[in-house]
Amino acid sequence: MEEYKIRLMVEFKQLCSKVDKLREFINSDKYKMLDPTIAVLMKNQLAFMEGYRASLYDRINLTISIKEMKEFDQIGEE
Repeated sequence: MEEYKIRLMVEFKQLCSKVDKLREFINSDKYKMLDPTIAVLMKNQLAFMEGYRASLYDRINLTISIKEMKEFDQIGEE
């Protein structure tokens, strides 16, 4: 697989992890104790991150074959 495709997949996986962690925090009790302005900014950040993730997902689907995705997943398991 070409290097740019690997970078794209790595970026997507890292972003998914960050989105999940931020969403988990937003659903926590600690989030409820934040300054309201900070809380709104964090929700905005999550929305932008989700939009960015959707764009990466679309690019991946247009440029990386299913076979290449499976190969990438196997590399991550080793």
